[in-house]
Amino acid sequence: MENLIHAILKRVKRSLPFIIIIPLLLAGLGYFFETNSNSVITYRGEAVVSLGYYDDMNLNESETAKPILLNYSFLNDLFKSYTREEIEEIKSTVKVDTPSSSRMSISYEGESEEKVREVLTTLVEGFLVYDSENFEEKQSVLETNFQELKKETVSQAAKVEKQRFIYELQTDLLAIYPAELAEPIKVNEFKMEDFSAKKRAVLGGLIGVSIAFAYVAIPILFREETL
Repeated sequence: MENLIHAILKRVKRSLPFIIIIPLLLAGLGYFFETNSNSVITYRGEAVVSLGYYDDMNLNESETAKPILLNYSFLNDLFKSYTREEIEEIKSTVKVDTPSSSRMSISYEGESEEKVREVLTTLVEGFLVYDSENFEEKQSVLETNFQELKKETVSQAAKVEKQRFIYELQTDLLAIYPAELAEPIKVNEFKMEDFSAKKRAVLGGLIGVSIAFAYVAIPILFREETL
C-alpha cells in the first residue's frame, strides 16, 4: 500500500503541469463556449375540481373518480377528432392528484399553450358534464319519489311515518349537489435555460480533474494488478 501511494505521489509530481493545465483549460473552454440551442419552453395547465355529493361512490370520492379521467374509453368519447396515438399521449401525460377525498387537481403539460388549454378544457368540462348527467339522474329519482309520496293516501296511523319519509326525501334533495370547477384552468410557461458560463466552467473543471486523476492513477493501478 505504501509503495502504491509513493508511486502515485511520484507520478503526481512528475505530471503536475498536466494536472494543473487540463482542469484549467477545460474550465476555460466551458466558460467561453457558447451554445446555439434555444431555451426549451413547456406549458403546464392545471384546474381543481370539487366533487359532488349525491350518493355515487364512483364520482363522489376522488380516489374512485380519478380512474375515470384516465380511462381510454372516456377520453375517446371526449376527443373524437384525435387519433389513438394522440389519445394515448394525453392519457400518459395527464396527471390527477387527490389532495382530499372531495377534490381533484388535474394537470397537463405540452409544448403549445393552446394545445394545453384545449386538452385541459375538454377534459375538465367533459368530466363535469358526465358528473352532471349522473347527478340529474339521481336528483330526478329523488324528486319523483318525493312527489309520489306526497300524493300517496295513507291511513291516519301511517301519516306520521309518511311525514317522516317526506322530510327525509326533502332533506336529501336539498343536501345533494354536483361537481363544480373549484379553481379555473391556469396555464403557466416554464423555460429550461442552457447552462450558464459559470456552470459550464465548473463542469469543465470537474471533467478536467477526472481526466487528470485517471492519467495519474490508472497506469499505476494496472501495473500493480499485473505484478
